[in-house]
Amino acid sequence: DALKKKVEELKKALALSEQALRDSEDRLNGVYREELDTTKPKRKEEAKAPPAPRYQGPPAVVSVDARHIKWYDAPKGAVTGTIFSENQGTHVEFGEIVNVEPYDVVPADGIYLREGDIKLPAMRDMADEAVSVSVRLVFIRAPDNGACLVHMGNGDGDEFQIKVQDDVLTFQASPSASVGGSEKMAVIAMEEPVSKFIPGREYAIVAVLGNDGYMYLYVDGDKVAEGNGMVNPLNGFINEVTLKPRRDNYVGTCYVEDHIPLSAGIIAVDVFDGELSDLDVTMVSGTFTADKDFTTEPEVEI
Repeated sequence: DALKKKVEELKKALALSEQALRDSEDRLNGVYREELDTTKPKRKEEAKAPPAPRYQGPPAVVSVDARHIKWYDAPKGAVTGTIFSENQGTHVEFGEIVNVEPYDVVPADGIYLREGDIKLPAMRDMADEAVSVSVRLVFIRAPDNGACLVHMGNGDGDEFQIKVQDDVLTFQASPSASVGGSEKMAVIAMEEPVSKFIPGREYAIVAVLGNDGYMYLYVDGDKVAEGNGMVNPLNGFINEVTLKPRRDNYVGTCYVEDHIPLSAGIIAVDVFDGELSDLDVTMVSGTFTADKDFTTEPEVEI
């Protein structure tokens, strides 16, 4: 047994010597062999994907999202918390949650404002007079007349609001106060009544005030109303109306008008500098199941 053991040791030594000889010859010939890694393989760590955006499309100048709500330990006056976007960029600012009691918000259901609202920051100077707003929400029940999804403006001028009126969803806009303001409010409305909205289902509602003064209203990417009220001479408007940056911007209230609470959970609100195209609206709205109630091509309102 001792002899066999000594022979095995010699064989191993010989094998190592032969391997060392081959390695030396390889190095002389410019060939380098990779050493076998006998260490325990490291566990592969999968990189976490960044949070998925609400939409694919142009960047918003102001964006708030129910996935990102922070309640204050103690109310600061009527302000009970903040709502902001996951993209903290130069032009993305947070909104203030006003008169809403803190509660655990389910992002898919949105933030239910009840008697409260969300105060958005004052709009910055934008590139042109066109502006577009997207509101993503879930109706708890059919909205009542007077309910306001979003309002932007300067007192009783430069108004831009999405509001339920006469049992239909409307998009309303007015020129600056110096040329008539609220007295020259232009209104376009979808044909289907708000009772067609299904409680518990998520909707993306987009209003666009174009560079040419035309107004467009979309539901889940479908154009449900359009009109030329902001440039219609019959309404006393003029093409040269200059719309100032809006400072009074709210979600869930019409600010200077009588309104009632909005029976919906607000999931996200995005404000865009300029006119969104039909393709932009489709991208902003995301992918939705076709809804036969909102696919009728609207007639142009004057």
